[in-house]
Amino acid sequence: INLTGDLDAFTFTGNVGDRIIMDAVATSGASFNTYMALYPPGGGASPAYTSGDRMEYQLPASGTWTLVIMDSGFDHTGTYELSLLNVTSGPHTSGSDTDGGVILSNEIKTGQFQQGVDFDVFTFSGLAGQRVLLVGVATGGGLHNTSLALYPPSGFVAEVASNSGDRIDWQLQRTGTYTVVIEDYGNDNAGTYTLSHLNLTGGPLTNGGDANGGPIVSN
Repeated sequence: INLTGDLDAFTFTGNVGDRIIMDAVATSGASFNTYMALYPPGGGASPAYTSGDRMEYQLPASGTWTLVIMDSGFDHTGTYELSLLNVTSGPHTSGSDTDGGVILSNEIKTGQFQQGVDFDVFTFSGLAGQRVLLVGVATGGGLHNTSLALYPPSGFVAEVASNSGDRIDWQLQRTGTYTVVIEDYGNDNAGTYTLSHLNLTGGPLTNGGDANGGPIVSN
């Protein structure tokens, strides 16, 4: 935000039902605080806005949406980081940030928050009623702290989130492809992490890279 009253606008296309997550975090400037307002196609009023750095919204219309960033008081300048993730339709990775993709049961993935506002996305298939465990842990030192959210198919709101607790233990409510979003809890620190997934009901409980597990009898 170069001058007081400055408005920065960014556009993206989306479809009805897409779930969108947006982060806009101030990185410099005394008293500068980001404010986001999302505007629909066709010139309608903003249905979603916040000064809380993070916003999540399910699109009610297809077309080109506009995200406006400004200072919350319109009277301070500063720099910020901005990120956007379409949880439903993707893409979930890019050429400069390839962290993400399919994660199988009993698999461990490593990744990195490139910036504090970075979202990384992993997907797995499951059936309603299956119980899954997910663990996301910050590694390598630093001030970052992992936060997990588990989204069901078709753009619904997250069924469960870990906040800063590192672990999700959950019985799936729907059948289909689930999406795990992992991010820094404060959306303001970079760093590395590991993410693991285990489907207790459907398995597999072991794999070629980690054979630990299997039947155990009494005593």
